[in-house]
Amino acid sequence: MDRITLADNTGRKRMGTLGGPTTYMYWSECRVREFLEANNIRISKTSTTIKSPNVPLLPVVEHVRHTGEPTMAELADKIEASLGESAVSSFDTHPVRYAKGIGSIIFSEFVSLSGQSQDRSIITTETCDSQGHAIAICLFGSMHGFDVSIREAGPGLSSGASWRSSATPEIIRFIDGDLAKLAGPTKHSDARLRYARYAFEAAHQQGMNSEPDSLVPWKREFTYGDIQNSAEWLADVIYDIDFVKEEGQPWGRFARLIIGAPVWIRTPKPQDIRLYSQQALELEQERIERLRAANHPGYSIAAEGWERFRARFRR
Repeated sequence: MDRITLADNTGRKRMGTLGGPTTYMYWSECRVREFLEANNIRISKTSTTIKSPNVPLLPVVEHVRHTGEPTMAELADKIEASLGESAVSSFDTHPVRYAKGIGSIIFSEFVSLSGQSQDRSIITTETCDSQGHAIAICLFGSMHGFDVSIREAGPGLSSGASWRSSATPEIIRFIDGDLAKLAGPTKHSDARLRYARYAFEAAHQQGMNSEPDSLVPWKREFTYGDIQNSAEWLADVIYDIDFVKEEGQPWGRFARLIIGAPVWIRTPKPQDIRLYSQQALELEQERIERLRAANHPGYSIAAEGWERFRARFRR
């Protein structure tokens, strides 16, 4: 993979990884390898044979040049071709085994109650089916799946007093597929719904503090950044929960919750990647200005919290 330098709209520089014309900011080597092996997909190294001209009395010299390992883009093409329509993007079927989509994502690190790293990542997004019913997507992967530039950048805020889930060990077991032991004598369906809600809450609320507007992603601890609009993702689905079918009504504004593991996250527009450790101050200033210009009632709250936010920003 070639290294490239990406310029964002603030003039700052950040690094990315180039896989063909698309930037892969997350890549699960483990899941890619497992999929290729399970589906007997063989990726051979390509080579080019070059022969010297056929000149009388001189031997013909042959040289074989190997072009190396396949790129991420080549591997992704093989996987997508193999998956075909089984990688669902319309979400009009239930349940699904693989899911994919295009849109905005937020990515962060999953930590324990004490704030200790679990070497787990969280990627959240949302989509909808053809009827417009909202679907929440929570993906739990490995921090090592992120490009090294993202891991080195770190989150936007320094660690302080913020909310972390007390159910982190159980959530990890849940997403690792250990529902039977977690459920105990409880019905599997009840335990599945309970731990799915725990996972959703951890994914969306981890790092929040007592600030009234701490749901803003760059104001949450352990949150590294986002991709605006152009993130392309493929997920290995672990749980696909239809609240309307199972409980008779949506859960809040979501009719469905998909919990899985990311296979890859990529974007054809690397300028859409926003790293909070580099851009959070600018993003918050822009947000406050938008609220002021719109005469929004939240402006006074945001403006009052500016100095506190700036003091917590990681430098």
